[in-house]
Amino acid sequence: MLRSLNHHHIPTTSTFGSTITTRPQFTVMLGRPQRRGFATSSSGDKTEETTFTDDSTISNTDNSSTEVDATLERLFQEQSNLQLTAEQVANTSLEFVPTWWYFSDQCIQMIFKVQELSGVELGTAIMGTTLAVRLVLFPIVLSTQKSASRMAHVQPELEVLKRNFEKIRNPTAEDKIQMGKKVQDLFRRYDVSPFRSMLMPFIQFPFFLGMFFGLKKMPDYFAAEMATGGVLWFPDLNQTMLLDWTLLGGFLPDPNVTWILPGICMGTFVASIEMGKDQMMASNPAMAGNIIMFFRFMMVPMVYILSTFHAGVLCYWTVNNLFTLIQITTLKMPAVKKAAGIWDAPKPVPGVTSQSPGLKEAMEYAQKYASGEPTTEAGKMELHNQRVEQKKKQAVLSRTSRGRSSSSSTRRAIKKR
Repeated sequence: MLRSLNHHHIPTTSTFGSTITTRPQFTVMLGRPQRRGFATSSSGDKTEETTFTDDSTISNTDNSSTEVDATLERLFQEQSNLQLTAEQVANTSLEFVPTWWYFSDQCIQMIFKVQELSGVELGTAIMGTTLAVRLVLFPIVLSTQKSASRMAHVQPELEVLKRNFEKIRNPTAEDKIQMGKKVQDLFRRYDVSPFRSMLMPFIQFPFFLGMFFGLKKMPDYFAAEMATGGVLWFPDLNQTMLLDWTLLGGFLPDPNVTWILPGICMGTFVASIEMGKDQMMASNPAMAGNIIMFFRFMMVPMVYILSTFHAGVLCYWTVNNLFTLIQITTLKMPAVKKAAGIWDAPKPVPGVTSQSPGLKEAMEYAQKYASGEPTTEAGKMELHNQRVEQKKKQAVLSRTSRGRSSSSSTRRAIKKR
């Protein structure tokens, strides 16, 4: 196809007696460049337009035009290939086939059901599902807190019974039965059960793991839905908050990357640990202290670890931590504690330094138990007595052997005489 640029005629001037002058002007034409000129007579009555074709440049222009056409065709083809590849990638999401034995699949279905019924964005549906489940579990939380507060009052008396039982060197079967009855009476008097205190972790932990692993694999199945289902400053739930290390060769993070969501998630988690440490210290002071120190130490690296998760996971985790923080604050109110039957922490019993062993003591106990060493005071005393008796026997055997050797030497001396 022949295409040309717009051209303008350049007027020529002439006076009487002047010669014919020609002012060339070029018109760019794809395929055949031409030079167009204007010829004016000396009388100025007539202006003729003459077109001159520069045959020497036709060959070069044809070659350049062919190269341009080939380059444009190649670029158009590459663009078409890229567009086709992008469409193929967008359509290669795995097919989601839920199974009843994977709790994570049930959590995914629950999230989409909430979105279908409410008509909100996917990120809002994740938040709403988290809040709904936590509200359903709240009565169980109250029962667990009630049992845990009473168990804290049982622990000092249980420790006294344990120490009295350890003083018995060789407990008989009757002694063990009596000890069991005393423990049962103690639990009955305080209306507490150790299994009731462990009920909440067994219920909440599967939900936490199901939501975490379900949201973690959602980009593989619902990439398009998550790409447009975000809220606030994270419109794309597939994006991570800190994986764009492009500035200065990867040594510094991109300034456009935000740390807000991982920071809020970690901050609310640590705040919930700090707010709930009083209750943990009341039930198990040594172990709770180790746990609190561990989470304080892990606060900085945990921010980076959380930033590697996509926004969908952090959206759930942040809302879950916020609910936990509000729940702990609410259950600390005297009116709420009184209505729920939650007791205050007990005062320490005189003569009892710690109600439960710490992490170090627990590890030492496990090591001694595995090696067959005694772990109770009565067992240690019995082992000490056995070692003393063994040393006495060794001393007697040593004296006996020395006496026998002296007697034999005396007999040999008598025979020589």
